[in-house]
Amino acid sequence: MIILPGGMPGAANLNEHLGLREQILNFNESKKMLAAICAAPLVFGNLGILKNKKATCFPGYENQLHGAIATGENLEVAKI
Repeated sequence: MIILPGGMPGAANLNEHLGLREQILNFNESKKMLAAICAAPLVFGNLGILKNKKATCFPGYENQLHGAIATGENLEVAKI
């Protein structure tokens, strides 16, 4: 499982880490568990893995959940 912690500039730094991005894509492809809190779901959004899935994040980062159904809820769980 990969869990991304939230906060800024941490989430932005995670988003720019090529090795992490590659590992997240590998985990997603292998249907392994991924999680992110606060602003960190933007990493998944920018990778395109939230497309057509319910997702939530810290208010103000919804525009980076590309293709996701941003709910504004406290928690979302997406089935792979």
